[in-house]
Amino acid sequence: MGLLLDDFYFLEVNRTATSTGLAYEGQFLFISQIISTSFRDTYYNCFLFMKQVEEKAKTDNMKFVDDEDRFTSFLFNMLSNSFDIRSNSELLIKY
Repeated sequence: MGLLLDDFYFLEVNRTATSTGLAYEGQFLFISQIISTSFRDTYYNCFLFMKQVEEKAKTDNMKFVDDEDRFTSFLFNMLSNSFDIRSNSELLIKY
């Protein structure tokens, strides 16, 4: 909530910058502050998400004995979903 209020503050200062004596350089700095804060948070959250995906993949990988077991599991999963894929494909072609 605090970040959202910071963005609103910078937007308000940017809107009123010409009346308070700040030139266009000040407006540009306020806009770049808003954009860079959002990008910084996005990259940090993306990094955390990728670390969680990596940890989950490691734990899932430890469940299989070897590559043959992993491939067999993949084939059985595809076999179980094949009827749904076929029926959805037929509906897609139908419409």
